[in-house]
Amino acid sequence: FILFFVLGVIILAAILFGALTLGELVGAVLGLGLPGLMLATGGFFLMLGYLPQAMIAYLGGRWFFRKVRPEAAEKVFWPVMVGALVLGLLMAVPVLGGMIEFVAVIAGLGAIILLVWESLKKTPKTSAAVEAIAPPPAAE
Repeated sequence: FILFFVLGVIILAAILFGALTLGELVGAVLGLGLPGLMLATGGFFLMLGYLPQAMIAYLGGRWFFRKVRPEAAEKVFWPVMVGALVLGLLMAVPVLGGMIEFVAVIAGLGAIILLVWESLKKTPKTSAAVEAIAPPPAAE
C-alpha cells in the first residue's frame, strides 16, 4: 500500500510541476523518485525474502549447538551455516517445503519484530534536553 501511495505522490508531483510549466523539475522528480522507489521496493523484497530465513537459520543452529556443543553456540558463523543447511534441506521437500518456507518467513519476521521491540524497550527514555535542564545531584 505504501509503495502505491509513494508512486501516486511522485506522479502527482510530476503532474503539478508540469502544469506549473516547471519542466526541469518534472524530470528531476521522475528521474530521482522512480529509481528511488524501485530501490526501496527491491530492498524491501530482498529483506522479506532473505532476512527472516537467515534469522530462523541462526536461531535453529544456535539451538542445535546449545544441545551439542554449548561453547560453539555463542558464535555466529557455524550456527548460521548449520541452520541454513537444515532449513534449505527442509524447504527442498516438494510439497511440504513451501509450507515450511512460509512458516519460516512468518516466524523470522516475528523474531525480528521481537528483537527490535526489545532493543527499543532497553533504550533510555530521557533525552539530552531533559538531562540538560535537570540539575545534577548534590554531592555531599
